[in-house]
Amino acid sequence: MDVGDYFPNRFHTSRSRIPGGGYQYSFNPCISFSLGPKKETEFADCQLDVAICMWVKDQMYHKIAEQNKTQFGFYGKNKIPMLHYTGYVLGM
Repeated sequence: MDVGDYFPNRFHTSRSRIPGGGYQYSFNPCISFSLGPKKETEFADCQLDVAICMWVKDQMYHKIAEQNKTQFGFYGKNKIPMLHYTGYVLGM
């Protein structure tokens, strides 16, 4: 089962800011994307297979979840749509 079967190309990269933290988050549940510098470094790893990226412009880009590890399914007896992401822990 693919999330695109249920939400075909309706999602675009979304950004939201957490007050006081300075971080922004970009995500796309359907298609992987790239964000930030093209060269992957310790502070720029949002280039390959990105589903969710936490970032501060020109300072840090951290991949939180990978697109190829995203699981889509239905939760509970009411069959509520669910996305499950696998990613990385900061500093690991």
